[in-house]
Amino acid sequence: MNVIKEKIRASKLGGHNPNARKIKMIDLKNKEEKIFNSQQECANYLKLSSHMPISRRCTGYTKSPLNNQYQFEYYDE
Repeated sequence: MNVIKEKIRASKLGGHNPNARKIKMIDLKNKEEKIFNSQQECANYLKLSSHMPISRRCTGYTKSPLNNQYQFEYYDE
């Protein structure tokens, strides 16, 4: 039973979640842009413990870049 639960859980993580939105990370120092399928994937890439710093910047609650280097916005194709 636990195997089935884990398979269902894994199928909805990250970008596979139907409510997930794509995120564009802009590196201000290196002038690079990178696109992620979800906020959690971006947080894992930056080794953050939570996706809250990313979501607060995407929604506009926090205006300053993360670590004075990364800016985030929602990415709509």
